[in-house]
Amino acid sequence: IHGYPNSTYQPNEPISREQAAKIIASVAKLELIVEPFTDVADKSVFALFIGATQASGLMYGYNETLFKPQEIISREQAAAIVLRLYKHLDDTINYFEIEEATILDMQEAMEEGKVTSEELVTFYLDRIENYDDNINSILHINEDALTVAQALDQEREDGKVRGDLHGIPVLLKDNYDTKDMPTTAGSLSLEGSIPQDDAYQAKRLREEGAIILGKANLHEFAFGFETISSLGGQTHNPYDLTKYA
Repeated sequence: IHGYPNSTYQPNEPISREQAAKIIASVAKLELIVEPFTDVADKSVFALFIGATQASGLMYGYNETLFKPQEIISREQAAAIVLRLYKHLDDTINYFEIEEATILDMQEAMEEGKVTSEELVTFYLDRIENYDDNINSILHINEDALTVAQALDQEREDGKVRGDLHGIPVLLKDNYDTKDMPTTAGSLSLEGSIPQDDAYQAKRLREEGAIILGKANLHEFAFGFETISSLGGQTHNPYDLTKYA
């Protein structure tokens, strides 16, 4: 809400209906259109905003010809408008809950423009940074993950989708060779060891457009079921940290 031309805000000043129409149309990003009311000057700075809010059903005139633009908006009218605005925004804003999303959910969201691969990678990197000190599940992070995600987003924008995993972040257990990250099997004896080539599975994942976000801890050399290693320590269940994963 803008202040007045004399550089004052006048916080206790009442809001007129035409001012409310401008605020609502701006917040809801409505398409501005010509209003039908006889008491609104066509050249008024508020005219198109009034038309937009009337057409969208967020504000109404008193009848088909009168809007009463300079009338002060009542508390009752304000409450009704807020409820309509909330419903309008709820219907039009794209929501996507990432936390428990499946691969199919992510693909649909990317196709619908609700999320990008770069945003998915950023989300998961943030989760790892914020929570993995307690969970202890990640051994290595792919430093190029965001760059790869950006390139895959561009491919999607250009109409090229490699496969069902295009733009999907994945983690590999650290006994699959990756040419750009260490592969240690969780053992201190292999710390920093980087293979010359990808394992077949890693290669196929990349070909399908998957982003290898990093390498996950495992029971050392996969010789057990408790997910504990000399390099990574004990991995905990993210839903119950008193249990191991």
